[in-house]
Amino acid sequence: MGSPPLARRLLTLEHMEHSNGRWIRLTPNNIAALPNAEGVFEIANLVRSVQYVGRACGRLRDTLTDFGHLPRSLPSSVGGYFFRFELTTAETETLQRRIEAYRKRHDGAVPPGNRGQVIELVEPVRLAPAPSTDEAQQAA
Repeated sequence: MGSPPLARRLLTLEHMEHSNGRWIRLTPNNIAALPNAEGVFEIANLVRSVQYVGRACGRLRDTLTDFGHLPRSLPSSVGGYFFRFELTTAETETLQRRIEAYRKRHDGAVPPGNRGQVIELVEPVRLAPAPSTDEAQQAA
């Protein structure tokens, strides 16, 4: 009798993201030991499936402290949550890189906690304001 079919193929090692950041249990004591600096962080469940990717906006410790009330979009995790972080002055670019790496491994999906959020672009597109009615009439 063979093994039951998997709902999804398992990833091979070469397709898994390797990171130097070690996973740390998300607790007030561990957060208090962090620098209050610029960076990007990931939050994962007990088996280290990434649930949310965020940026610190220059305040890593404060952001994760405020994160004590996890977004409602995150599924509950019986074993608690873990986090890892990367200190960087290029938060937007690093955030986008982490989200894209996740999407490549998960058929284009974003982490559960990031669903419904607008992910900032590296270079935001500035739209020109629509001309007022008077300006449009004068141009005609």
